[in-house]
Amino acid sequence: MIQVGILFLTYTGALAQVIDIGHCPKVTVVDDFDVTKYEGLWYEIKKYYAIFEKDGQCITANYTLNADGTLKVVNSQISSQNGQSSSAQGTAKFVGSKTEGKLSVVFQSTIIQIPGPYWILYTDYDTLAVVYSCVDAFFSHATNVWILARAPKLSDEDLATAYTALEDNNLSKGPLQDTVQTNCKSKA
Repeated sequence: MIQVGILFLTYTGALAQVIDIGHCPKVTVVDDFDVTKYEGLWYEIKKYYAIFEKDGQCITANYTLNADGTLKVVNSQISSQNGQSSSAQGTAKFVGSKTEGKLSVVFQSTIIQIPGPYWILYTDYDTLAVVYSCVDAFFSHATNVWILARAPKLSDEDLATAYTALEDNNLSKGPLQDTVQTNCKSKA
């Protein structure tokens, strides 16, 4: 059982890098979520550190509605080390109601294809989205947060709105790191 727990913590640690004691905090997601307005390209502005984005810059997420009601997810980034671009493709499905901003995502490139939570805490669809993921693992939990924007830069006012969404859900902005969104030409 301990080995399974270590494997689970290792896996969730790869998904989310802010690990804390106790269960995932209760959060409030968008309850009138409109997936068609959410579709399209989003730029990552800030995030909690995640190993799968190590050395990544110019990170984007593109969402396309599939005929079956799921979302095609394509996350792209450029390595700050060698300038090479890379991407990961996945599928997001609604968890519960299709009007609630709770989805789970599976990426085809992962060895273990366990769905990861992708919960939208806030979005205005045109400018800003705040996304949250948390996985319980025995006596602890692993959390990730992304602040996304429709443009490579976010105004101070919009960033303050994102911080308010985090504060309203008792999530810290302390672990947030800036994502570089300049000089975004790859060598590929």
